Amino acid sequence: MRFSLFQINTTLTFTDLFPSTKTIASIKLPDYSSGKVHDFSSFVWNMTDCCTQSLKLCGICHLQLEVQYFHDHATLTSVATLKQSPIFDVSATVGSPTLAFGAEAGYDTKSGSFTKYNTGISFTKLDSSASVIM
Repeated sequence: MRFSLFQINTTLTFTDLFPSTKTIASIKLPDYSSGKVHDFSSFVWNMTDCCTQSLKLCGICHLQLEVQYFHDHATLTSVATLKQSPIFDVSATVGSPTLAFGAEAGYDTKSGSFTKYNTGISFTKLDSSASVIM
């Protein structure tokens, strides 16, 4: 029997934990995107074991930690999805209201490769704007 009657989806946000930062932690139980089928009894009994194992998660949990840093002319965002094979994403933007440069990269620890990498530039004037993303 597939257990799909309830799901816990909680997000905690901490503003200025460090100066100019925002930290977001989220947990989703069970994680239906994991592809595993769960029945009610195994979910309830395994939930405690799952969440007490450090990074050796059982596949039922989906934990995500995001840290954002804001500055007048720069931002940096880092996201770690903590599951059996963690995924890390980093993005950064530097610029002014007229001209901005940005880049992002994603790394999958299971395959040991970068899953995405993009760069971009944006130019904005009062009556027009242009951007290039590669």
